[in-house]
This record gives sequence, C-alpha cells and structure tokens, in this order.
Amino acid sequence: MIQEVKQQSGFNTGESVSEHVNRTFTGVKENFHIALRYGLYLAATFVGIFIIARLTGFAKYTEFRFINYLLFFPIGFAAIQHAYRQNGNYIEYFNGMIISFLTGFIAQAIYAVLFLIYIFIDRPFLEVLVAQLPQPLYYPHLSVFWILIVEGLGAGSILSLTLMQYFKWKRGRWAING
Repeated sequence: MIQEVKQQSGFNTGESVSEHVNRTFTGVKENFHIALRYGLYLAATFVGIFIIARLTGFAKYTEFRFINYLLFFPIGFAAIQHAYRQNGNYIEYFNGMIISFLTGFIAQAIYAVLFLIYIFIDRPFLEVLVAQLPQPLYYPHLSVFWILIVEGLGAGSILSLTLMQYFKWKRGRWAING
C-alpha cells in the first residue's frame, strides 16, 4: 500500500521522504531559475517593442500591447522546452505550467516597474494613456502600473494553460506525467 502511494506521488523506488522533499525543492529552485532567465528575456522583448512603438508613433494605440502576449508564446515555450531537456526529456504538467506562468509574471512585473518609471519621466504620454481610460483616476501612475500587472496575470494564466496543452500535444503524452 505504501509503495503504491509513493509511486503515485512521484517517489523514486527506494527513496525516503526526506530525499523526495529535497529532490522536489531542488526542482522548484531550478524551475524558478529557468523562469527568471526567460522572464528577463521576455521583459527585454516587451521593452524593445515599446521602444519601437514609441519611435514609430504606435505607442498611443494601447491595443498595440497585445503583441507582447503573442511573443510570450514562443519565449514561454522555450522556457518549458529548456526545463524539459534539463530534466532528461521529462516534465510534470504542473511544473511546466508553473514555469510558463512565472516566466510571464516576472516579465510583466519587470515591464510594469520600468513602465511606471517611464511615465514619471514622460508626463505627456501618461496624459494620453489616462485620456483613454473610461473614468478619471486619483493615482494615474499606480493605476497604469496595476492595470499592467493584472492584465499580465490574466494573460499569463491563459497562456500557461495553452502552452502546456500545446507542449503536451507537440511532445506526445509520454513527455508529460499524468
């Protein structure tokens, strides 16, 4: 009975509980490092897109930001693929979701902080953004910051689910445990 429970919960044969906890914690640290690395790449991509949009005059169209979420897909997929290869061509479904969600969250949080700094510098651009909102704001800087964070969390959740479904389909069921 105990062996069945151990097998279902991811224990290796002959592994003690402390060894399993240590292996799991090491996996969490590795996953976070992968997410941080690719999150930084994605944040740099977001900043690059904004700079291009600002230079070409497209930044005033707030819908242009959705390009960021389109580019999240290949970078998030690369993060999952990196973890997959690093773990000997194997990844747990929820570990892949965590990696892709953290990648998106880290990138969006960094981008939101940098954007907050930017709108303190470029007040006319902040006024253009605030004019597009449906109601007046008491704290426009923080409101724009939180809009970016919440939008990133929502998009990151949806894209994480989509990425893992795509990854599972692309790699075949044998790549995913469960």
